[in-house]
Amino acid sequence: VAVAKALSRGSLKRTLRVVLFSGEELGLRGSLAHAEQHRSELKSAVAVVNLDVHGAALGSTSVIVTGSKSLRHTVEFIAKRLGIRANVSEDVMSSDGTSFAKEGVPVVNIFRSSGAAGSAHTVKDAPELLHPLAFELPGILALETAREIVNAEEVPFEREIPDEIKRKVDDYFKKRLGILE
Repeated sequence: VAVAKALSRGSLKRTLRVVLFSGEELGLRGSLAHAEQHRSELKSAVAVVNLDVHGAALGSTSVIVTGSKSLRHTVEFIAKRLGIRANVSEDVMSSDGTSFAKEGVPVVNIFRSSGAAGSAHTVKDAPELLHPLAFELPGILALETAREIVNAEEVPFEREIPDEIKRKVDDYFKKRLGILE
């Protein structure tokens, strides 16, 4: 919500939609429903910036790009410019953004990777495992990535998902979620 508020304080060159989902832990239900209901609109979507799993005191800011190498390089450049150490890779993440990758929209998944995440969603999950910076750094990276995309004179990456990653997205939905098409 803080990212949405910050982006609303200025004019944007492109349309930006901020959406919050429920049902992710039950199989991406909210994001899948949204992506399916807005399939025709997604044809003009440039990218999705997805936030998931933040706050772990131990760990690091990480990014999984479900998209082109040039999108990965764009995110790496933004992180370096901001002085944020981010582990960036190209792959598929078990998160809401994958519902949009299924529809062909590249995704930047920003999250906090941590050994402490093993306690997430369990009775051992506790506020003591969190730290404000572990929320702030991924949030700043998400804000600036979205801002760069919506305000760029020319989008600095291809709107594509390489075939190898498309296959991984398909496998994710077939094997992990049991969704066959």
